[in-house]
Amino acid sequence: MAQWSEERPDIGSEEVVRGVGEADEGRVRVTVVDDRLEAVRVEARLLRSPREDLSRLLIEAVNAALKDFRAQRLDGGDLDFDLREVIADLQKANEQFKLDMNQRMEFATEVTAELRQAGVRVGDLPTLNVDDMIDEVSGVLRTVDEARTLGDEELTGTGEAPRGSVRAVCVPGGRLVSLVLDARAVRGTVELERDVVTAVNAALDDLAAKTRDRHSEADIDPDAVRKQLGQMRERNMARLESYFRALSDVINNIEPER
Repeated sequence: MAQWSEERPDIGSEEVVRGVGEADEGRVRVTVVDDRLEAVRVEARLLRSPREDLSRLLIEAVNAALKDFRAQRLDGGDLDFDLREVIADLQKANEQFKLDMNQRMEFATEVTAELRQAGVRVGDLPTLNVDDMIDEVSGVLRTVDEARTLGDEELTGTGEAPRGSVRAVCVPGGRLVSLVLDARAVRGTVELERDVVTAVNAALDDLAAKTRDRHSEADIDPDAVRKQLGQMRERNMARLESYFRALSDVINNIEPER
């Protein structure tokens, strides 16, 4: 089965990170390099499907390939991922972390009280403000996300192939949400694959440009945000290490009263 791929510059021996996504048991296959579609492959018999069904399969494969690529490239790039999803996931993790830490601190307090009642000398337990650790990180992400959604409309990127045979729309997070195919797009697999790559990459580029403009208007520096989040992580790790070190000292210094 032939496929159309976008021409890319020779990068020598440098290892290429490639995301792969499929739909309909591999009948539609997409590869992504550098957060852009590299190639699309569609089985010829799918051209006889309703265009809406073919569009749905292409969207599924494209988003799977983009997700796979980004999972391998944890270094980031511009802040073009969906911060609302990040915040939601972070909130869930924070709630579980807060619950676990509060349970541990409550348990330590109960054990300390019981030991003291039994005549055991126990030092004062260390304290840790879990809410401050959580709110600091969430606040930065929420500020960036709010800046991205300023204005009357949701930020979107649009792109189309020559003559408008394929039209694509992407939203923050670099997700493809709409892919409109007209009759000219499904005359042959090579034309379809070429036009999908062209339209989707144009939409991704348009979204990236608008995102940079939005960041500039909101005075948001992606590198500065990443640095700030990294510094917060280091501070929070230091707080946790200090807390558990102090708790360990209390435990090691427990002794019966004389």
